[in-house]
Amino acid sequence: MVLFAAGSAGCAFAPNAEVFIAARVLLGLAGAAMIVLALSIVTVMFDEAERPRASAYGCGQLHRSPPGTDSRRLDPVQRLVGWIFLMNVPVALVGLIAVVALVPESDRPNGPASTSVA
Repeated sequence: MVLFAAGSAGCAFAPNAEVFIAARVLLGLAGAAMIVLALSIVTVMFDEAERPRASAYGCGQLHRSPPGTDSRRLDPVQRLVGWIFLMNVPVALVGLIAVVALVPESDRPNGPASTSVA
């Protein structure tokens, strides 16, 4: 989440297209990692009966994107939409605090139970 917040701040304050594109790449990689982490949290936070519903809700949220984040418009208009990227910074920090406070430590020292085909 820290990388996601850093990428968002980088997009908001990018002085040129190269920096903006690099920040968007960081934002995309961090967002992809957060999806994987969110799905792994589902296995810890919800029991087997609740997991399908929790996963479906999370997948539904993946299709949302805020308006105005079109990266092709990096000119004076970018200064007007930079605040959209800044919205991610406090949200990511609150999310990080929530994960630390609410997600229990896994009680599986060797990871999830594996199914071996032997």
